[in-house]
Amino acid sequence: MEHIFTETYQVNFDKLESRILNAKYLENSIDKIRGLNGSTLIVCTGGSKVVGNYFKLCLELHGNFVSVIEPRDYFYMSNPNSYDNLVVISHSLRSNGLDSIINSFGNNKLVFTGSDCNYDCDFVKYEIIDREKSFISLATTLVPMKILLESFYGECSDLLIKDMLDNAKSLVQSIDYDFGGSQIIQVLSGYDSLVSQSALESSLIETGASSVVIHDKGSFCHGRSNLLYRYSDSPVIFLGSVFSDFNDLLKSVLCDYKVLDFSSIKYDSLYLEEYYKVVLMYYLSLKICLDKNIDMTMPDYDERVVKKLYSYKGGM
Repeated sequence: MEHIFTETYQVNFDKLESRILNAKYLENSIDKIRGLNGSTLIVCTGGSKVVGNYFKLCLELHGNFVSVIEPRDYFYMSNPNSYDNLVVISHSLRSNGLDSIINSFGNNKLVFTGSDCNYDCDFVKYEIIDREKSFISLATTLVPMKILLESFYGECSDLLIKDMLDNAKSLVQSIDYDFGGSQIIQVLSGYDSLVSQSALESSLIETGASSVVIHDKGSFCHGRSNLLYRYSDSPVIFLGSVFSDFNDLLKSVLCDYKVLDFSSIKYDSLYLEEYYKVVLMYYLSLKICLDKNIDMTMPDYDERVVKKLYSYKGGM
């Protein structure tokens, strides 16, 4: 098939650093984000779910109650206006249902986008100078996440972002394991790694590289480990950002399986750590795709199915 709207992984990963560092947004964007207080409903879908989960983490660390839902779910809620704030996250603002959601919500509204916003609400708009052409969101996820990082953690230097990218790339390059024959990838995760697990799952499913099974670390103790027993050749991605006796126990009992451990902590806050681990999961996704001879940002797909479903604007 002809790839018109995407570029190769080499192009997109080579440009990733400059796209993040050169992105622009208005100075008052941070004040608008910091001004969100109270219960917040975040609506997002696709790759924007990674940004939505990071936004949730940041708001909850500041003492707010937050729910992240798909646009479709909004119309099934009995009273979405019970929330103080609505945050809509969409790079293109073309996702089905967003118009109705923004127009119908009765309280404080904030749209977080890379496109022009023509709604009667507040908005944060970012601009990626060199537009990303990728089937998988990389810069279009990490740029809005960087704005959130600066809003809740503080100013992030170019050197810090470069450090994260370099560390992630180096760590993944050191992995001596071929994912080529892996049909299932199992992930051990928890609240502290919700954002990074969503980045890995979304990337691998959207490229068609592998089935991904996410295990909550607690639920894994209640029978879910049997999937690993039945598919003992499937690698386990161990995520997390906290040290605990439980993590040590899990690693010890899984010593006979292939476990890739990403639970060590590199940065001094969960804001930084989860941003870094999203970067890390993108580089890990790239390795998995390359092992399977898939171009991560320009994968083959059924054009008829993908375009017809993506452009659907009717009721859900």
